Amino acid sequence: MNRLQKRNSAFEQLQKRGLIGQGTRLTDTNKYLIVDISGASGIFPLMDSNTKKSVGVTNFDGNKLNAGRHLVIDGVKIEKATGGTTKETATFLGNTSLPAELTNTEFRVEQKGLIPIDIPTLELNQRAENTIGIKTRDFSTAPVLVASEEIGMFLQFPTGVTAPAGTIIRVSFDVHQIKTDN
Repeated sequence: MNRLQKRNSAFEQLQKRGLIGQGTRLTDTNKYLIVDISGASGIFPLMDSNTKKSVGVTNFDGNKLNAGRHLVIDGVKIEKATGGTTKETATFLGNTSLPAELTNTEFRVEQKGLIPIDIPTLELNQRAENTIGIKTRDFSTAPVLVASEEIGMFLQFPTGVTAPAGTIIRVSFDVHQIKTDN
């Protein structure tokens, strides 16, 4: 499915749910979140209602999208920091490989009883051909996150596996943002 088909599919999904109407605008954007997962194990939440928008750390504000703003997820990538010791100072330069402890984890996004993304984390850490960065893992299914509903975002570790100390990751979403004035 190409980008235009994804956009049309997403519009259809949102219209059927009565979430968009007149005054709808579409923008390409990126949502991101940097998380220190040192010592994480089990089912580890990457964000919650206490997540606060902070330039360079995350552009999510809490675990809900603002009213009238829906996201169609085109692609996702997860990168390991190549430098820095805090979320605020973490750098993400060039090709990175996730620690071995994340090889068998799963990345899941949930919203209102639906699971738009449930995929092995390794699929989201694709090495690029050059040193500019990691490519996103594109989705052909046009997963949608709707406004004003809680979003759950998790890493699920295999039993007995813990992320090593000093592990900071960035989760980036290439998205179409659908803004509606109603």
